[in-house]
Amino acid sequence: MRMPPLGDLLPREDGDSDVESDIELGGMTQDYKCPLTLMPLTDPLTSKTCRHSFSATPIREYIATGGGRMKCPATGCNENLTLNDLEADDDVATVFNDMARSQLLISHCHRNCREV
Repeated sequence: MRMPPLGDLLPREDGDSDVESDIELGGMTQDYKCPLTLMPLTDPLTSKTCRHSFSATPIREYIATGGGRMKCPATGCNENLTLNDLEADDDVATVFNDMARSQLLISHCHRNCREV
């Protein structure tokens, strides 16, 4: 059974993007989990230097423990981060929210849809 387009099953909400919510963005695979909490991103902040994204509260607390400068906690990254290096990332938040809605739909369909 082929999954119908998300827009056919769920009404659009304010802030929904018109682009597909693919995991691969610009040739890079984007992970929507915070490297510090390993949980889905909340209020994402992205580093201007290395482009890794983090949940706002955990990354702020992490940087504060190092006196305002810490090594990026993303695996394999050696960039140093300060609070000034971080910026709110509405694009990541939008894509993540779209993906979360898609996962809800898939989960609902697995429970309630029948093979045709």
